[in-house]
Amino acid sequence: SIRAIRRAETIIIGPGDLFTSLIPNLLVPDFARAVRESEAEKVYICNLMTKHGETDGFKASDFVNEIHRYLGGRVDRVIVNNGSFIPEVLKTYAEQRSEPVLPDRARLTRLVPNVTIEHLNLEDDRLARHDPERLVRTIFPADEL
Repeated sequence: SIRAIRRAETIIIGPGDLFTSLIPNLLVPDFARAVRESEAEKVYICNLMTKHGETDGFKASDFVNEIHRYLGGRVDRVIVNNGSFIPEVLKTYAEQRSEPVLPDRARLTRLVPNVTIEHLNLEDDRLARHDPERLVRTIFPADEL
């Protein structure tokens, strides 16, 4: 709800399909305005993989640019994976014409004040997924819990 957004200390955007999951929420005027006007830290968690027909060839900064465009404002922090994937995962995604999202730090630091690039993917899975424990520790460092 809009009230929850206004009271939040941290607003987390993502991960999720950029144009079919995340951006539709930002198209709701009251929602986007509430996020934009909130005093909360706005954190964008970048996808691990591109999606064919949606984000072909996107680097992390391209995802951030789209979030900024549809939000009508900027996020305070972006979190991007730099971990490697096992060959089976890469093969599965290559068959779907998807590839790992590259963390282009130089462009990211021009877009977002706080850039975190860490190994965040599960290593022994068949799918590209964020490791939930690593992600929580990255979003909320121990000194903040």
